Amino acid sequence: MQGWGRLNDRQVMLLRRIADGDDLSAPEGVSYRISVRALQSRGLIRVSRKGGAWRATVTDVGRLYLVPGR
Repeated sequence: MQGWGRLNDRQVMLLRRIADGDDLSAPEGVSYRISVRALQSRGLIRVSRKGGAWRATVTDVGRLYLVPGR
């Protein structure tokens, strides 16, 4: 389930945004949700919808992608 392949620029940017605390729950986050689902399918982030609210968080595996030189 956890892919170690390369991420595209958009996926890296989103992973960084989520790691920095942006859970993409705001309306402008909707346009990123297909890419977010791709990150989720690789086990790099966790997505929840509690009470209709969208929340994305980075997993431990996802944090490894953010290590310089990885």
